[in-house]
Amino acid sequence: MKVTRYLALLALPIAMVVAAACSSEPQPAETAAPAAAPAPAPMATTPRAFFAEPADGATVTSPVKMKFASEGVMIMPVPEGVVTSVRPGMGHYHLAIDTECPADGTEIKKGEKWIHYGKGDLEADTQLSPGSHELTLAVADDKHMQMPGLCKTITVTAK
Repeated sequence: MKVTRYLALLALPIAMVVAAACSSEPQPAETAAPAAAPAPAPMATTPRAFFAEPADGATVTSPVKMKFASEGVMIMPVPEGVVTSVRPGMGHYHLAIDTECPADGTEIKKGEKWIHYGKGDLEADTQLSPGSHELTLAVADDKHMQMPGLCKTITVTAK
């Protein structure tokens, strides 16, 4: 009888533990770390050149402040000395007034209608006579060859 009583006393705490485990509310799951921010959308892969200022169709006053911009190409100064090869994905700006974009792959010659910005300039001031003018921005490689798709013409009216 002592053994039975001893086992009963031992079984009581075990039964209480089992009952508590079965009836307790489930523990909340660990909170997951917040999801990582989505990766930014890739930049446009099609290179382009454009005027950040002035806007196409703008009325301007001389001297006209122009800001050049591009995507998909790095604007860099032309290397010093004789250039024997071009650096891929790098170019510099050229500006022409009342001239159309040159054909891709053709040389943009200095002084023949074109202002050369071989130091990697990103803006310029230019005098315009009163009236309507086409401003053409072109990006050329280190050998001054027009880079594909990197030319834009806008029209402005000078007061």
